[in-house]
Amino acid sequence: MSGIRRFIPIALAIVAAVAIALAGAGIAVARGSGPATGSLSGSAKTPGLARPACHLWVVVNTIGRLVRTGCPGTTTKLLSSTGNGLYQVVFPVRVRHCAYLATIGESRSGFVAAPGFIVVEPNPRPHHPRTVIVETWDTSVVPADRPFHLAVIC
Repeated sequence: MSGIRRFIPIALAIVAAVAIALAGAGIAVARGSGPATGSLSGSAKTPGLARPACHLWVVVNTIGRLVRTGCPGTTTKLLSSTGNGLYQVVFPVRVRHCAYLATIGESRSGFVAAPGFIVVEPNPRPHHPRTVIVETWDTSVVPADRPFHLAVIC
């Protein structure tokens, strides 16, 4: 029994070293200094660009105008003038296989947007891999134009 107790500190040291090595690898991948195994899954790549050179987010007002963005070259527009809450956001990189996070939110500081619902999806047409469709509704689940914030994580 006393022979086994001698190896406990060694085993704990090995476990600690492995934990530190794994944590360091995770930090390196998060900072982009190591290989991002599967983090982009080939979707956000453009010729000559391994990762987006900008942050993929937008703030859009009710009429579809881009108020702020983290990536130059991003465009937005309201797809209909009938108040159907259908918007298009086009990023300068592919975003088809990324994750989308959106919320109804006022585009002006100090204001509160009317409550509602929001859904984000990639453009269903395969030849538009940089386009995201955003749909907004009021609290009665009736399509309505609402300002929103959208972040894309690749």
